[in-house]
Amino acid sequence: MRYMKSDVYRIVTSGKFYIGILMVALASFVSALGFFGGSVVSGFHYMGWRSTYTLVYAAAAVPFAGAFLEDGEHKFYYPQILRGDIVRYTASKVFLCFLSAVLTVGIGSMVFCYAAHIRLPWNTLDAETIAIYGKYSCLGFLMEKNFMPCYFFCYSLMRGLLAGILAVLAQWLSLYAENQLFAVALPMSAYYFLVNYLPEPFNLYDFFDPAANVLGNLKLKIPSVLFVSAVSVLIIGIFMEKKLEKDIFGKGGKSHG
Repeated sequence: MRYMKSDVYRIVTSGKFYIGILMVALASFVSALGFFGGSVVSGFHYMGWRSTYTLVYAAAAVPFAGAFLEDGEHKFYYPQILRGDIVRYTASKVFLCFLSAVLTVGIGSMVFCYAAHIRLPWNTLDAETIAIYGKYSCLGFLMEKNFMPCYFFCYSLMRGLLAGILAVLAQWLSLYAENQLFAVALPMSAYYFLVNYLPEPFNLYDFFDPAANVLGNLKLKIPSVLFVSAVSVLIIGIFMEKKLEKDIFGKGGKSHG
């Protein structure tokens, strides 16, 4: 808990978190230009298909993907680990990297939505189209009830789960590259590869997209997305802890709290 409190304070007092949110909002605007169709919801849906939307995944990594590298550069590893242990130290960094990425996408997307709503209505889709969303999207019921801000936020959080996984992946691989820019650029490159080159059954954009019923059962969509996210972050976290243990204490060495 001591590590968690320290890292939360580090995130919320850092300009990187707010820069990431602003980057998400700007990338969303650029991606939605020309696709609004008279309402916020049209631009919101179409922007995810634009190549410029990959910038959102880079932005999500800005707040905390480089945390381990920063600690290494300033020699913060040892004093922090000596007050506890490397497992808790790593777990805090991994969890908050994931959470900060999810929230960066969620909040940044809402900044975009509310800014667009200054000039545009939330939704101008006809009743038939809304009914289709209600049938094939796990969040369609929110649109049917006209809870549009809630719909946008929940939709953005589901997109953010993939951003969180990629941010944690970048956090781990940056320990090998030892480069802050790599930690930000990797999620963007990884997202582009995963979306464009994986075969259809493994297309992660569709898997994390609430409007894509790839499982054939809407009731399984949210639990499966949360499960895959949790397992992915856990596995990457284990690899990260082993890498840090080797780097800091050498082969066979380990800090015990």
